[in-house]
Amino acid sequence: MKTITTICLALLFVVFAKAQENSFSKKNSSTSKTEKEEGEREGANAMIDYFQLLHYPYSSLSTEQLLEMKAEVAATPKEQTTSIQRVATSNEWQAVGPYGMHTHDTPFRIFSGRVTGIETSSGEMRVLSASGNLWHYYNLGITLVPVSISDNLNSQWGGAFVTSPLDSATIFLGTGEPRVHIGTGLWKTSDLGNSWNSIAMSPTPGSFYKIFYDPSDSQIMHAATNEGYYRSADGGSSWTRYLTGETTDLVIDSLHPQTLYTIVWHDRFYKSMDGGLTWNPLAGGAPTINVGRTALAICNGDPNILYASVTDDVNNYTMHIYKTTDGGGTWDTCHIGLNIYGQQTTEFHWGQGWYNNAMTVHPQNCDLAFAGGGSIWRTTDGYDFEEPTFNMHVDQHTFNWNADATILYVGCDGGIFTLMIMEAHGNTMHIIFFLLLNFIILIMEQRTIQ
Repeated sequence: MKTITTICLALLFVVFAKAQENSFSKKNSSTSKTEKEEGEREGANAMIDYFQLLHYPYSSLSTEQLLEMKAEVAATPKEQTTSIQRVATSNEWQAVGPYGMHTHDTPFRIFSGRVTGIETSSGEMRVLSASGNLWHYYNLGITLVPVSISDNLNSQWGGAFVTSPLDSATIFLGTGEPRVHIGTGLWKTSDLGNSWNSIAMSPTPGSFYKIFYDPSDSQIMHAATNEGYYRSADGGSSWTRYLTGETTDLVIDSLHPQTLYTIVWHDRFYKSMDGGLTWNPLAGGAPTINVGRTALAICNGDPNILYASVTDDVNNYTMHIYKTTDGGGTWDTCHIGLNIYGQQTTEFHWGQGWYNNAMTVHPQNCDLAFAGGGSIWRTTDGYDFEEPTFNMHVDQHTFNWNADATILYVGCDGGIFTLMIMEAHGNTMHIIFFLLLNFIILIMEQRTIQ
């Protein structure tokens, strides 16, 4: 029996590896003959072109324009009909699929859609879809049952969310996916999504990158948005902006919560030593020219160690992965090495750094870090990054560690994947878990797919 199980697992590994190779070879051949001859764009860039056409004559909508449009729609008189003429109301519709999608070269895997936020700290998983609501997964012991908890919002576009450490039914949700589709600001629920209230912020952000609580004081909250860094001192009831510019990420020193780090698009790294009230620019080797979207990660085991995945604002390619070991005083560039084909490269964002950029480091092992762009890159020595063979889907957006840091959750364009941090049989176990989790998560994007 043990031999049969081993053979089956080996066959699964071969199938997934082959699908992986096919998927990435197609993704990496992004400069096709058609694209070169006709100037057509692919991937996330093609999506932006679509929205520009959709919003014509505007290149994009502002938050104020979107709210005005929604108010006009809400004010439109409802059609009066008899019982015979009655049209179906929204609660009479039932989802009939498709529940995730197969591709021809991945027959044993089902993909959903891109994920921008993951939480597992509340005991039951919560997942934010970029364009398909916030979902709560009820743990029934043998499976997870997904339920949308943001149907009552006037925007399905999600950028970031956070659950209150004092009450799991209280959630803040920042609408709008950065550089893709604007939202309608910040919203709060105190009853697990049965009702939502708009939270005023001035100016109203059109998209959110990060929201979290101060680990030592639940009255203090922090948010990174397309309009800058905001801080709340009353549990999220009111917010004040303390730094302007598009802040694409934000991290906090869990041992010294008065220390925070952020990055401003088109500008540079910043550090605060007073809980976000004032910010000072960082130098010491940190980039200051052509700084594009940047993802940050701080190691809880040694908060002086930070990683930064920086893209070039000119072409949206990888600029460098930077690292500091002295709290931002000096920065060095890490080595970007071999991809899954054994080829030397320095670029893994595939010209979409404005769209797919994520960074994380193990909470205790500060040498184990992951950078996400088009694919995932990993270092085990804190310096040399290589592309491991277990990449499962393209375009990475968010990382999340479970409570004991034995499982890493990855939110990407294909849904959620996981990596189990194990010394023995690591690849086999993570592939099995990849498969099982996507059969669960696949339901998440049903509203967007329809």
